[in-house]
Amino acid sequence: MKNKIKIPRANSAWRPEVKRFWYDVLNEFEIEPSLLTILKTSANALQRLLDAQEIINEQGLTFTTDSGNIKKHPAIEIKKVSRIGFLQSFKALGLDYMPDIPTRPAHRPVRGTG
Repeated sequence: MKNKIKIPRANSAWRPEVKRFWYDVLNEFEIEPSLLTILKTSANALQRLLDAQEIINEQGLTFTTDSGNIKKHPAIEIKKVSRIGFLQSFKALGLDYMPDIPTRPAHRPVRGTG
């Protein structure tokens, strides 16, 4: 279905993948103006999810504290909560669509070598 409303611009701070998600949904479906807030919530959650994944890719799943203990990286929880928020808000839109969004790295970086 084509939109009958003017398509709102994506947030300029969003990653290209998030902007693509925004425009894909708005071009594919007729989104009521009242649902744009939910779509924006989905896009913001997707942005946080991808940001957290990038941090995990760069810094790894764990970190060592000053006292030598190994702890789970805080970005793991941010990714988890953001993924849940994305899926819940997107589900609330009631669309038969699944975005093609990379949420996992193509490879697992090796830490502590070299």
